[in-house]
Amino acid sequence: YGAEVAASPAEVGRLCKAVITIIPDGRIVREVAIGENGLAKGMARDSILIEMSSSAPGGTKTLGAELAKQGIRMIDAPVSGGVKRAVSGQLAIMIGGEAGDIERCRPVLAAMGTQIFQAGGLGAGHAIKCLNNFVSAAGYYAAAEALVAGKRFGLDPQVMLDVINASSGMNNSTQNKFAQFVISRSFGSGFSIGLMAKDLRTALDLAHDDFARRFVEIYATCGSHQIDDYFVGHSHDGVFSDLTGFQFTDCLVGKNFESEENLRLIVLRIL
Repeated sequence: YGAEVAASPAEVGRLCKAVITIIPDGRIVREVAIGENGLAKGMARDSILIEMSSSAPGGTKTLGAELAKQGIRMIDAPVSGGVKRAVSGQLAIMIGGEAGDIERCRPVLAAMGTQIFQAGGLGAGHAIKCLNNFVSAAGYYAAAEALVAGKRFGLDPQVMLDVINASSGMNNSTQNKFAQFVISRSFGSGFSIGLMAKDLRTALDLAHDDFARRFVEIYATCGSHQIDDYFVGHSHDGVFSDLTGFQFTDCLVGKNFESEENLRLIVLRIL
């Protein structure tokens, strides 16, 4: 393919105007980017780092700020689609960064993905990526529990999957993982449980820092009885959109946070 092997990340930086990192986590990205003999040691001003790993968005923003001091640009552009879509060049790519930097990198990204989404500022791509993986893991876990329960009852797992995939319970895991890798006992989807656990920790950290605190505020301010009264008679899929409305966000002004126990209670009420 015409690729050249470099002796170090710094040498890669010297040879390239744009460098892609897609490695296990943000800690390793940081070491590769600004560690001893890292990329930044060789990258010229106005060169750009395209960070495509599944990293923590807060760490991405910090790294971007440090690179900017040296005149090095950065976007985060994690991917979704697994090994199959990576091979075919049909990945989904979610991008965070300044618009000009994103447009500059678009031809490179278009070689890898057919669905490219501009998510927001630096770190936004990584935020969406970890939350997407949280939703994916939840679907996988729910399907696994359902299949185990059904098998104990005497149901055929493949028949269950066929029904689920024709019904409202279908998700990416029921369509693309269970028959192919679990029921077949091959267990070769290409995505390790360690990486899934890392992505879940990243999503939960993000939720704890922002989303969760908003629910704690709502609970602490409006009172549990008001929350209970609100949920009665409301469709579950309308709850989240309604929670963003004025009647709840008005409760947030000038109030203190309450305990995480109340967060767990309100989440149970939502579910």
